[in-house]
Amino acid sequence: MVLPLTGIKFKKLGNNYIKQPFRWERGDKKGLTIQQEDIQTFIKLGLTALQANVYLTIVKAGKATAKKISENTQIDRADTYRIIIKLQDLGLIKKIVSTPTAFTATPLQDALQMLLEHKIHEIDEIKAETKKLLEKRREYDAQPHEETEVNQFILLPSKEPLIQSTKKAIRKAQKTIDVFSPLTIAQKGIATYAEDLSEAGQRGVVIRVIVEKPSESTPSPKAMQTLFENQSFKHLFVPKNTGQRFIIIDKKEAFFAIDPNHNATESPALWTGNSALLVTIMDYFETIWNLTANQKNA
Repeated sequence: MVLPLTGIKFKKLGNNYIKQPFRWERGDKKGLTIQQEDIQTFIKLGLTALQANVYLTIVKAGKATAKKISENTQIDRADTYRIIIKLQDLGLIKKIVSTPTAFTATPLQDALQMLLEHKIHEIDEIKAETKKLLEKRREYDAQPHEETEVNQFILLPSKEPLIQSTKKAIRKAQKTIDVFSPLTIAQKGIATYAEDLSEAGQRGVVIRVIVEKPSESTPSPKAMQTLFENQSFKHLFVPKNTGQRFIIIDKKEAFFAIDPNHNATESPALWTGNSALLVTIMDYFETIWNLTANQKNA
């Protein structure tokens, strides 16, 4: 089935119509052209493609019987009646008492205004419901909850999901942030999270970073140098890092890079809140930190 004047082709499957690729469009004898974008506009305003086609067909005809609408739109008669009832409920068409019964359309400008106001009202309701949901969530988060270790391990994809999860963790940090990474990767990571790390340092979070000592050919980037000057930011250089990299937040959660061959945002990461694993990795970090600090002071 092709909706006349639209070029939108539908194939009936059971009681449903499945949209097929756009093929063609043409105008009518009165010069009114119903194009695919006209149908799409009505779809965005809340109608289905079939409802929009029936309404615009009546607009074009001025008035029409259900039989004529069905013939012109090539929609089954039973489906046409259902669509007419729906359009009447929406105030888009009116029944004319005649023999046979005919239908006339609400003027296009008025119909579009009605649908637009309905869509705006619908969006306002969604905003209000969203606000209530967020308030409920904030109230829930503010209540004390028993510590659990459900979802102790979560695999985070690279790029945006990883960046946003790491930023959120840094922003929530209250006491410590510990980072262990090769220098070149740490440079890119610190550049990505520089603003969040700086804000964490300003609110008193102690940030410790263990990286390789930069060579003359690979100087520290400006973002890293700025953080080095922050009193809350402490760093130690090790001779070499074989590829391990992780970040630990408040000794309660950690992000581990899975692929050592990619930078801080391009490698997927494993998030964990598992206390046993955190104790192990914190012991490892403290051991490297203390050994390096002792060698530095020796």
